[in-house]
Amino acid sequence: MFMSLFLSLPTEKKDMVKLISIGSNYISLIEEKDNKTELKSKTELTDIEGYILTLLATSTSATSPVNLEKIITSYNQQTNTVLSLDTLKSNLSSIQHKIKQLHLSSSNTEPEVELIKTENGKDYFITLPIYNNDNSVNITNQRKAVISTFYKLIVENYKIAFLKRSLQLLCATCLALLALYFAHITILSSMVKEYGQHSRLIAHQASAVGCSYNNLTQLRRIFSGSRNAHSMLLNETCLISHDGSEIASLERVLTWKNNDAFVYPSFIIDGNELIFRINKEAIQSRYYQLIQYLPIDAIRLVRNNNDVVSVGENPGIAIFTHQVNDKGQLTYYSANPIKDFLLIFAAFAIITYSRFLYCFGHYLMTAQRFKFKLEVVTNTKTRSPIFYEVLTNISGNKPALDLFFLQLRKSNLLMLHTLYLIETVKDHAAAYPSQQLSLNICPTLLAPRHLTTLLSALNKLNPGQFIIELTESSAIEYSKDIYTAIAKIQSMGFTIAVDDFGMGNNNIDLVRRVKPTYVKVDKSFVIGLHRSPESQSIVKNILALANETDTKVIFEGVECIKDQGALLSLNEVIHQGYLYQ
Repeated sequence: MFMSLFLSLPTEKKDMVKLISIGSNYISLIEEKDNKTELKSKTELTDIEGYILTLLATSTSATSPVNLEKIITSYNQQTNTVLSLDTLKSNLSSIQHKIKQLHLSSSNTEPEVELIKTENGKDYFITLPIYNNDNSVNITNQRKAVISTFYKLIVENYKIAFLKRSLQLLCATCLALLALYFAHITILSSMVKEYGQHSRLIAHQASAVGCSYNNLTQLRRIFSGSRNAHSMLLNETCLISHDGSEIASLERVLTWKNNDAFVYPSFIIDGNELIFRINKEAIQSRYYQLIQYLPIDAIRLVRNNNDVVSVGENPGIAIFTHQVNDKGQLTYYSANPIKDFLLIFAAFAIITYSRFLYCFGHYLMTAQRFKFKLEVVTNTKTRSPIFYEVLTNISGNKPALDLFFLQLRKSNLLMLHTLYLIETVKDHAAAYPSQQLSLNICPTLLAPRHLTTLLSALNKLNPGQFIIELTESSAIEYSKDIYTAIAKIQSMGFTIAVDDFGMGNNNIDLVRRVKPTYVKVDKSFVIGLHRSPESQSIVKNILALANETDTKVIFEGVECIKDQGALLSLNEVIHQGYLYQ
């Protein structure tokens, strides 16, 4: 009969477990936190006290109390002694006193919960649930085993989308780079053309002057209108500058024409050849300003196989070549078109997918801290688990989980997380075939574009071992396609539960059409139920619907004894909440 067992005490600290440990001759108060167990206080029990407390803890509940006569009969049969009613009552009072002292010696406060309770002075029961290590099974050990599988899931399920998006970005980048090249070349060629037209105009004016013209005012006006023209040579003999015009010797002409600091474009005007001498540095400076920050990094103007203008230190790859005037050839170069392409590609990717890339990167980092916990759904009448809901926890600096999953939906990553969850839990399920588990599935994943992937993942599970909970947290409407998908999952052998009933889309019509095995009442209707007539009325309406559709009702958020009692008074015994963890 005697054995060590544990009862769960409610605590406001979610990362702590407080337990009452019952042995054959002792009772102790224990706290567990961060996988460390600490004995807070301990007191001795007599043999009779140990027997009574163990019997109540293992055989009673609020819906199944035991009367004093049965306790006496059981004790007498087990020990072959005679236990009187007065002795029994005295021992019950002694147990209550010792439990009170246990709490006082630990935290100097009285217990928040009355451990042994009676409604009529004859029938007694234990108010606290038995603590089962399975209630908070952490399957993080499975997570490490499938973390490599997690990255495989990314490749398998996102490769087509990745290739499609990459192709779109590649096409957009090509068009953008070509457009930049076209715009830049158009600007530069227009500038060269304008420069040539202006030089031809100046050539006409200078040709009309001739070699005997010494009107300095007119000459200077011509040169002041010129763009960087230093001087001119008419018909290989006449030098014209802002200081005048004169017949030059052959030696002087040769010296004038062979200065590397200048370029020498030529024009034929009315049968006269006019050669300009233009400062090369001034031209290069003018063009360099236009190629400094754009994809064209260098330009080269060649006339009669001679470089007229060469701007840019590294010619790179020739992008485009075209004729300029009669004898000129202008070539545009890009030093590193691959670099330009990658920069534009990266810019487009950041602008177009910055939110997704941020969320995806954040998810990859957060995935390293995932812990999947099993939260028990309890039959309080038999004090035994019905199934365990698989929940995602995040260790360390925890974000709000509701916000976390909202971001997953917005960034289209919820399917990836669901697949990861299935991969993680399937090995655990195989190791514990008698343990029934439930998985939360968002209705958005039942849409046609996701359904094939989801069903393929669910095929890896034993459907008889799993319950699929349809969550509320989705703005999707339950269309014909969604109902068809639910029917498909049911036909595979999975049990269906409707989660957070009473909130959002999880409404009466859904229950009537799907006919789920379970309906989980949202905790907002359960917390404070004992003092809220409005919540009590809503719960009664839900129970009426459940009775109509032959659906079992699970009450979430059972966190205190009073709410537990309010549910038990309605004869509702399937509970989930922190009180049972």
